Amino acid sequence: MLVSKHNDVVTVPEILSLEDFMANPPEGMEWVHEQLLEKTGMTLKHSEIQFNIGFYWRSYINSNQQGGKVYTEVPCRTYTPLLSLSGMSK
Repeated sequence: MLVSKHNDVVTVPEILSLEDFMANPPEGMEWVHEQLLEKTGMTLKHSEIQFNIGFYWRSYINSNQQGGKVYTEVPCRTYTPLLSLSGMSK
């Protein structure tokens, strides 16, 4: 059970890992820093920007015969490397 930002009680499946989330992502939720967070609603400006990026990317891959697909609002896995600054010269 999760209490949303709008004080609604939301029932979500038990998600213990990124693999659980990727296998069964709950509607309206994101996996951020190893925890479930409620997605905030999209604004019209966000939707317009998202459409334009998708349109121009699709145009690019078609004009360059790259192939592939363009998606929006999909679950994704991100990678953030931890950089070690020890041993770096200034």
